[in-house]
Amino acid sequence: MTRRYLPGATIGLMGSGQLGRMFAVAARRMGYRVNIFSPEKDTPAGQFADREATGAYEDESAVRKFAKGLDLLTFEFENIPRQPSIGARLNARSARPARSSTPRRIGFAKKIFSQALESLSRLIARCTARPS
Repeated sequence: MTRRYLPGATIGLMGSGQLGRMFAVAARRMGYRVNIFSPEKDTPAGQFADREATGAYEDESAVRKFAKGLDLLTFEFENIPRQPSIGARLNARSARPARSSTPRRIGFAKKIFSQALESLSRLIARCTARPS
């Protein structure tokens, strides 16, 4: 059975750029809490996050500390390092390394984000629909 993450759940986002900012804004509008993990401070996504944690992606103890209390962890960037991914080390169900040659294309990112947002909206509608 697929676990449902209803509004009020806390989503952890690894990465904090413009795509993360769009994600954070949309998720907060839908009632989710968003926590950001990034090596930088005062980031585009962090400006809209409930909490912004700073640390190196390779710092497993910092990532584990960040992940405590999250309902869901996802990645803002498409180039996850080939080494065993952070998500895999945290026992995330669907974490897998991306191909390192994946180009960073804004149009592609917007399309994927749009599709994810539509899917999330449909899922929320199903979860909150009243039985007839």
